[in-house]
Amino acid sequence: TDSYRLALRDVPAVRTTVAALIPARALRELQRTVAAKKLSMAVGAREASFGSEKGTLTVRLIEGTFPNYRQLLPANYQNHLTVDRTALLEGIGRASLVAEDHIPIRLQLQSGGVELSVTRQDVGGETEHVPGDYQGDDMTIAFNSRYLNDGVDAVGDDQVVLDTIDPLKPGVLRGAESQDFLYLLMPVRL
Repeated sequence: TDSYRLALRDVPAVRTTVAALIPARALRELQRTVAAKKLSMAVGAREASFGSEKGTLTVRLIEGTFPNYRQLLPANYQNHLTVDRTALLEGIGRASLVAEDHIPIRLQLQSGGVELSVTRQDVGGETEHVPGDYQGDDMTIAFNSRYLNDGVDAVGDDQVVLDTIDPLKPGVLRGAESQDFLYLLMPVRL
């Protein structure tokens, strides 16, 4: 989490449940160095070690406890958008060319899918419809283009679900089939 977004992935473990905060930088290094299909992990009071046939990586843990993210997740959402992951990523990619980091992508959630739009003064705009299944009231919500792209890209399913309540409350991205990944994303006020 970075206070604008929160990603959660449940990874099945063979032995037991352990609670530890591992720095994101260490996880990126893990992926780059010793990550393999099978990975062993040992967690101590101050360090965690990851091992595979490629080697071992030991990292220092962050002191404290992980925020109670479950209190941020409503019991139910009134609005559900289900779209093809690849089509949505391609649409976000094209809109991002106009948006850059400081201009949000507007998502007009409507029957038949979502319309992505970005308007930038002195450059122009991009509007694109991505077909999908939308259940709920028509609404417009906006997100940082990079954060939205990161969330959709991390979903492992072919279909992505965006659950929303209203344009001022966080949206949740997840796969349509699997329940092991959740990406909570704060909207940008319009």
